[in-house]
Amino acid sequence: MDNVIFSAVFNRNNRLTKKGTAQVEICAYQNKKRKYFGTGIHVKPEIWDDKRKRIKPSAANASQMNKQISDLAQRLENYEYKQRSMGKPVTLEHLCNCMQGKDFQYFTDFVKHELATDKTKAQATMTHKITTYNVLKGYRSDILFAEVNYDFLKAFENHLTAKGLGINTRKKYFQNIRAWVNTAINKDYMTLDMYPFRNKFQLKTEETQRCFLSPEEMESIENLKFAPENRHLKKIRDMFMFACYTGLRFSDITAVSKDCRNRPLCHLSFPLTSFSQYNT
Repeated sequence: MDNVIFSAVFNRNNRLTKKGTAQVEICAYQNKKRKYFGTGIHVKPEIWDDKRKRIKPSAANASQMNKQISDLAQRLENYEYKQRSMGKPVTLEHLCNCMQGKDFQYFTDFVKHELATDKTKAQATMTHKITTYNVLKGYRSDILFAEVNYDFLKAFENHLTAKGLGINTRKKYFQNIRAWVNTAINKDYMTLDMYPFRNKFQLKTEETQRCFLSPEEMESIENLKFAPENRHLKKIRDMFMFACYTGLRFSDITAVSKDCRNRPLCHLSFPLTSFSQYNT
């Protein structure tokens, strides 16, 4: 990946403010693309030296303003040098994240940020992503991007196995990790050759047999009586029975509301008024 070229630019939009000033910016150029970073310095055209890319010495506070411009350019250059010295790629997006305080050294911090900005609407899916992150963080608090390799995946798999998690549950955890790795690659926090989910590490699964309740067991659950302190269990029991009789998935059951009859998913052959009391 090409190095980034930095330079100071003035009034790139060729437009002055009402005060007759324009901003000095640092332009970062890489692979025919540019990003601009504001210095916060606004001056009039007559005191800008376009040849030397600095404010003319004759201007008031010229030395302080020129130092502020050079400090920003130096900060960006230092960041690029630091990343490359660690063998990490540097893109214009990385520079933007650095300036916005969103530069991630650890894979775990990156995942935390992705969860905070995740727009997944399915609550069950989001809950499982958060669970995966918590288990990952509990296994090792700070995980560098470079550490997310085959050996790490195998060690984490052994950790999950030792905790008694089944094959299918482990697979769901690794599916989430794989999605975060792909996002990290797309955002240039990891390179493509760092991708750990290759033929050597495959997500395994196993078929499971779903048990079912007999009519007698269904009737026994339906006739359960709850003590006053366990009244909340009645709602759980009723929703469970509703799922049994309709065949709806858990995620669909939790979506039931007073306006459910207006949704295509819930065109059932019987009224839902008895469940309106559970709309929260």
